[in-house]
Amino acid sequence: MITFLTVITIIFPNTVLITNSLLQFKDRNFETIIVYQCVPGYRVSSNYSSEFQTTFQASCTGDGSWQPPPSNISCVPLQCKPPEEITDAYIAQDGEHAPEYFYQDSVKFKCNHGNLFSMFLNSGEKISYTSEWEITCTEYAEWDKHPTPLLITCQPITCPVPMFKSTNQMSVTNQTNSEDGSPKIGQ
Repeated sequence: MITFLTVITIIFPNTVLITNSLLQFKDRNFETIIVYQCVPGYRVSSNYSSEFQTTFQASCTGDGSWQPPPSNISCVPLQCKPPEEITDAYIAQDGEHAPEYFYQDSVKFKCNHGNLFSMFLNSGEKISYTSEWEITCTEYAEWDKHPTPLLITCQPITCPVPMFKSTNQMSVTNQTNSEDGSPKIGQ
């Protein structure tokens, strides 16, 4: 079986080209079957296909036409489900975020002000990132790098405990005033 890309129209002008697909066939004789294969990240869209079908077949009929007609199909991007929400984060897009996400679409999460993304490894080690996290819809209709809610969160930014130099200084533990108004120390 020979596989040709969309340049096939130059050789066989009666063959329908479908964007984002490859065309496979042996010949164009009666009862021959041609197969359109959508490229990775795309699926067949037609009345003859299921939601994730990536190939479409047509047969050469006795009147010289293809059935079902390839002109009624197209290869459309796969759709990812909306990404899961991340606590204390929001989707940062220009304008409103899309209700639908397709192959190669990206979504950028940002932590609320004063938070950073933190990922917890299986060892229990915590790794802090920036305040942004970007994911992309893959050719498998799944998000790359999409965290599960238990592995990545937005955590409040904390400052380290200040370090003091050890010096000989007197500390006041209890201070009261004496009758003349001067402080009494240590009572």
